[in-house]
Amino acid sequence: MSEKVDNHWERDQQFETYKVKGARPCDRGWELSLEDGGCILCTNERCQREPQQGETARFYGKGFGYRVRGIVIEGRVYRYQTPAEDEVEFKAQCDQWQRERDEATEKHKAEIAQGKHMPVPFQLKASGRADWERGLANNSDPYGRCCYLFAADWAALMEKEIASGKTVAAVAKDASREADRKHGVTGFMYGVAVSLLAHCWEHGEDLRRWHNLDTQVGKEGERANEEGGTLNPALLNIGSCPR
Repeated sequence: MSEKVDNHWERDQQFETYKVKGARPCDRGWELSLEDGGCILCTNERCQREPQQGETARFYGKGFGYRVRGIVIEGRVYRYQTPAEDEVEFKAQCDQWQRERDEATEKHKAEIAQGKHMPVPFQLKASGRADWERGLANNSDPYGRCCYLFAADWAALMEKEIASGKTVAAVAKDASREADRKHGVTGFMYGVAVSLLAHCWEHGEDLRRWHNLDTQVGKEGERANEEGGTLNPALLNIGSCPR
């Protein structure tokens, strides 16, 4: 088996070379630091000899941003797969990930049917109650349900402060951070929660107007307030990235 692998890597021209700066032992082998400033995990599945500073390492694969399918240091094979073998392994990993995701989703839906993962109560507008309940029923997947759970927790936290005389603008940011400690939402999910509350919550209009001004990069939040829209912070972050 090793002879077959050795012959493959010797003929394989899809690699880049780097100088090893250091090697720190870990559970699966070594964490290599490279002279160009990069780092990579080097497994010990095929070779137990510790890499040394100054040695030349070959990393097999398509290059930066792609999977490393082989690591050979000074002729010592630490890991190696042909492109075809790597593709088979990658597909198997993707299939396993999808099976686990499907199982988790089905479990989550079953728990919702049992009355779990329900949002805390807050002050829904009469005109928005039906839309909230319909959306909640239609979002039984973990991602969609999390948007509703975060929105409800956020609204409930703000209501406690509003009851003491504070404004939405004064409490919204701190309350969103507190709710996010529990849910860990993305920027897009945060934007969805704002839209849900803007439409369904008693204080939703105040939240929408605060959010647009708090999120804007230029004057787009002011325009959204005039037009009745709600900015999505995830899209703003993408749009403002340097090119």
